[in-house]
Amino acid sequence: EAGTQTTAIAYAKAALEQSEKCGANTQVSASRNLFQTQLKFNNNYEGLRTFFELNSRLERDERWRDVIVNYQLIAAYYESQSLYANAIQYYQKAAALAKSKNKKIDDWAYQTELGSLYSKIGNDSTALENFQKALNLIKESSVKADERRIISYRNIANTYYKLLDFEAAKEANLSALSIMKNYREDERYVNQLNNVGYSYQKLGNSKE
Repeated sequence: EAGTQTTAIAYAKAALEQSEKCGANTQVSASRNLFQTQLKFNNNYEGLRTFFELNSRLERDERWRDVIVNYQLIAAYYESQSLYANAIQYYQKAAALAKSKNKKIDDWAYQTELGSLYSKIGNDSTALENFQKALNLIKESSVKADERRIISYRNIANTYYKLLDFEAAKEANLSALSIMKNYREDERYVNQLNNVGYSYQKLGNSKE
């Protein structure tokens, strides 16, 4: 296995070296592949060094969209390692840079990801704020509007459970169910019926 890891990293390094002859976009892609390969195989120091070297070049060239994507990638890496505070930091850096440079990001995905991370570190009140912001960001015209509202309401319901607000959890689950009325033959609809039933169960237990 160690030999396989070494070989994978060696090829990624060769690709990066060769990419210098192929233009900036190819170099960015090769650099990302190298640091992601290094991080995947727990070569963390080298992987992070590759990441910061790439970011320095991109900042120098004012390639802000690529810097934003890099921050999101490194945040995802930290999340995969259960380093949630680091992940939050880099998602926030990506959003702050996007705002300062007038670059668009998926704000719904950003708020949803932050909510998930805050939930993982036990900061449920802040997680709830992020999930509610995500819900409010959904545009009616979006083809993903229904799907995203369902996800947001479920996230809100689950957070209310953790906050022991079972009435609010029930209402959020009912809101998700109402969106799914046209998907009655879908397994997700069945699961959501179970979620609503569980809400009433928790609500009933809390009143006993």
